[in-house]
Amino acid sequence: MSDYWWIWCLALVVGFGGCIGSFVNVIIYRLPRNIPLGQPRWSFCPNCETTIRWYDNIPVFSYFRLRGHCRTCAWPIPPRYVVIEIITLLAFLILFDTFFVAVVLDGTVGAAWTVSYRFASDWPIYAAHVLLFACLLAMSAIDMEHYWLDIRFTHFAALCGFALHAIWTPIRQPPWPRPGATLAAAAILATIGAVVTHLIIAWIWHRKAKAAKASSGEDPATPTQVDPPTAQSVPIHRGRRSLRPSAWLAGLALSATLVMLVVAIIRPPTTPDPTDQPGTPQLVNRTHRMPGSAFVTRVAPGILFVFCAMIAGSVIKRDSDDEIEEALESEKHNARKMALTELAILLPTIALFVGGWLAVQEGGLLEPLWQQMWHWQMGSATRPFLGLGTAAAGFIIAGALGWAVRIVFTLLLGKEAFGTGDIHIMAAAGAVVGWEVVLVGFFLSALLALLGKALTLPFKRGHALPMGPWLTLGFFLALLWRGTFFDRFIDRIGFFFELVSGRA
Repeated sequence: MSDYWWIWCLALVVGFGGCIGSFVNVIIYRLPRNIPLGQPRWSFCPNCETTIRWYDNIPVFSYFRLRGHCRTCAWPIPPRYVVIEIITLLAFLILFDTFFVAVVLDGTVGAAWTVSYRFASDWPIYAAHVLLFACLLAMSAIDMEHYWLDIRFTHFAALCGFALHAIWTPIRQPPWPRPGATLAAAAILATIGAVVTHLIIAWIWHRKAKAAKASSGEDPATPTQVDPPTAQSVPIHRGRRSLRPSAWLAGLALSATLVMLVVAIIRPPTTPDPTDQPGTPQLVNRTHRMPGSAFVTRVAPGILFVFCAMIAGSVIKRDSDDEIEEALESEKHNARKMALTELAILLPTIALFVGGWLAVQEGGLLEPLWQQMWHWQMGSATRPFLGLGTAAAGFIIAGALGWAVRIVFTLLLGKEAFGTGDIHIMAAAGAVVGWEVVLVGFFLSALLALLGKALTLPFKRGHALPMGPWLTLGFFLALLWRGTFFDRFIDRIGFFFELVSGRA
């Protein structure tokens, strides 16, 4: 096989990321408007409702080829579409670099192996991460525009995290962060309790909504649907198809970002390794991990592009800004009662966590049975309960952090302090990336949100701040930096880390 197979590899990653970004755009547009994802089946222009041809629906390329306008009615396509596609393909590319090229994360295949072998071994954990961040990107875009988080995304991401962790459990040195057996068992039981509690509450709300519709004379079996914009309801924009200067600048920024990232990935090592063939690109064979500082430097342009896109999206004044502030103000008098109610709802999950911990700890009633399950192997290297315990520990600890912030600060401030949708984001991210990354990412997201708020103050004033986008960026940065300052941060809280990991 040619040494330059990496060209096809990178093209596949970028192309797949762009296609997922295009689908994310469909979700972002249709879900808030109650338009089914499969009806109509093909993408359409919101202005003239013309079905978009496949050659006009190529991610990124078609936007610039059509100069940002619909081919049929010349309606200006919002730049958001191409920005989402760019961010998605950048995320896919950077995560591919993180796992299989720079190899900066512990627990993955060693850097001495080829990229193809690394991918064949570790594709489940890569798939879990790209699915998580694709879901979080869709949620973030909707949150920025509507202050609404659809937790079905977090349910899907968390489910993928549990399933893919269960089939990916290699034991390597240094290892992927794993919980101790006691913490894992307690977290699995608590997860079961949280799922059952959520299903009961969802059933109760469904019954209440059904009863309310019946009392109002509506047919509860008929779902409410908002029709997509039509040519009569939305003015048709016709005229010269030309890209605005801002779009040209965005295109140049994208081109520079992608070129810098791809060149950084494939450039030859500065210090050749004796085991490498002459002229072999780094993507094909690297026997030493890339230093964390060098890795952070080369992904910095992509991260900067995402940050600037978030700032640009935040300065837009929307009707939902005033609506969310009015809603928060109207619920202020009931905030403390709501927090205490939520704490009461969480008590069964907390009880299951404590009971599971006591039952499987050394000398506990279920300790022999759990130890047998904990070490059971399916195949040569797969330990399903180790993987499930890893996802469950991240899910429960990250979710507990979010609930603690919400309940404590709501009781102290007398108003809603943290959205429940944001807590679902933290729990889903914990199931995939681990609670340690969520902990670091939570503090990073708070700093990023404050910085973003300061930068947007001259353009848009308001108290409401959608945290979904900043949590997503914070978790992404924490994952990338896990091999640099992350270990030093964990050392500062070493006792707590050892305690919850079951190693103390």
